[in-house]
Amino acid sequence: MNSQKPLYEKRLNAYLREQKGRMTEPRQQIIRMLATRDGHFSIETFLLELKQAGFRGSRATVYSSIKMLVEAGFLQRIPGIGRNVQYEWVREAEHHDHLVCTTCGQTITFLNEKLESIQQHICDQHGFKATQHSLTIYGQCNSCQQTADAYIISLRDASEHKPCTVVRLEGSIANRNRLRHLGFVRGADVEIIKQQRHGPWVVRLQQAQLAIDPKLLELIKVEVT
Repeated sequence: MNSQKPLYEKRLNAYLREQKGRMTEPRQQIIRMLATRDGHFSIETFLLELKQAGFRGSRATVYSSIKMLVEAGFLQRIPGIGRNVQYEWVREAEHHDHLVCTTCGQTITFLNEKLESIQQHICDQHGFKATQHSLTIYGQCNSCQQTADAYIISLRDASEHKPCTVVRLEGSIANRNRLRHLGFVRGADVEIIKQQRHGPWVVRLQQAQLAIDPKLLELIKVEVT
């Protein structure tokens, strides 16, 4: 870590001279703490760490320093959900990209050499010299998917007169297309009107009533509303 310190200081001082900025003592403390920090962090978390380290500068100095470091390429800004923005010190030898869970806000880092190669190939095709880049993929982490699935059942398992919402369709392509044609699409309101021991069940789908083979109802995954 210490062997990288003179390198970033040299680059940063050059940037500040170009921008006619100043390296004040509070700003120097902020930068040194960031440069030796591992992992992602929010500004609020970093403010607490600065306070514990005896930092006497203002919040405005912290915010302006972080803004400057992002613009200079020393910090990477990782947008989350809503106001949940995180940051990370950029180390050239440790580049990685991010997966952000839109449910819990967890940020997962990953490195894929094939992806890096594709990005370099695209730059080469356009005669473009990249100085930095970031890739953030948004979705749902495994833990949140499992939590969500705990509330999802097949329509066949739903109780009579219990309003549900279609989440997804399963089974063969032919059966999924058949159900979509009937109107079983994501977000559709559905309800079991009458279960029968023999023959089709009566189902309300939106404003219509349908007679459906209960075997097909197993392929319709719903969430009870």
